[in-house]
Amino acid sequence: MCAAVTRRTERRGSGSIWGVLLLIVVVAAVVGPWVSRNTWVIWLAAATIVGSGALYLWIRLRIRRTARRRELDLTRSVAMTDGMTGQQFELWTAALLRREGFTDVQVFGGANDCGADVVAVAPNGARTVVQCKRYAATRKVSSPDVQRFAGTVRALHEAQVALLVTTGGITTPAADIAERLGITVVTRPELMEWAANGKGPTME
Repeated sequence: MCAAVTRRTERRGSGSIWGVLLLIVVVAAVVGPWVSRNTWVIWLAAATIVGSGALYLWIRLRIRRTARRRELDLTRSVAMTDGMTGQQFELWTAALLRREGFTDVQVFGGANDCGADVVAVAPNGARTVVQCKRYAATRKVSSPDVQRFAGTVRALHEAQVALLVTTGGITTPAADIAERLGITVVTRPELMEWAANGKGPTME
């Protein structure tokens, strides 16, 4: 099955939850009377919890901001992709999409992706499926590449927008097929413009 189509869900047993609830009841019964005579303990515990929570949120925010700035810097240059593996390029493309306002961005690249390397929701709400081709600058996407992507992108992934992103070029026959099938192709020059200036392709 395709990783982007089928997701596994895990169910957790409820036995451990009842055990925790029972423990809470027992502890409350034992320490409750003492705490009621020493209310300062409650205030101290509350202050500790609030302070710890605020510190945790502040640290998480700083980490996210730092990661976000680094991600923005990395997605500014297509030259960064020249030494990447295919999987690294998929992650880079996902970061570029997030930078441009796409949400729910997920990377599924691999043997079982069925053509969907990245799946995301566009700013206008359209389900977007992306295939990434980390090619040399002189290598071109061929007609079979486009046809294979077209065969799965809507039938299996129910994509409203089909996007093929490559660090190389595309042959004229492949570009014609992509246009007829409604697949947006981003080649290296367009990708450079998108990464550097935020001028992404028109996707319909």
